[in-house]
Amino acid sequence: MPSYATLAFPFNLFIAVTFKMKVKINGKSVIVKGKTVKDALNSAKINPETVLVKRKGRLIAQDETLKDNDVLELIAVISGG
Repeated sequence: MPSYATLAFPFNLFIAVTFKMKVKINGKSVIVKGKTVKDALNSAKINPETVLVKRKGRLIAQDETLKDNDVLELIAVISGG
């Protein structure tokens, strides 16, 4: 019967995973690299400090996790004096 050896690796193996999904921002499809609202805004080249984001009619935080095919509505933040 053949004998089998157990291999031990002296290092940890790390695999970098990039999440990509498609979301709709104000009717425009955007491929998002990442998984949060802030990632989606950055992918669409929108400054996150200039908008509020709604999903399904409710305001959501920029660290909120998105799902593939989420539909986001942006509300411009306007200040004045």
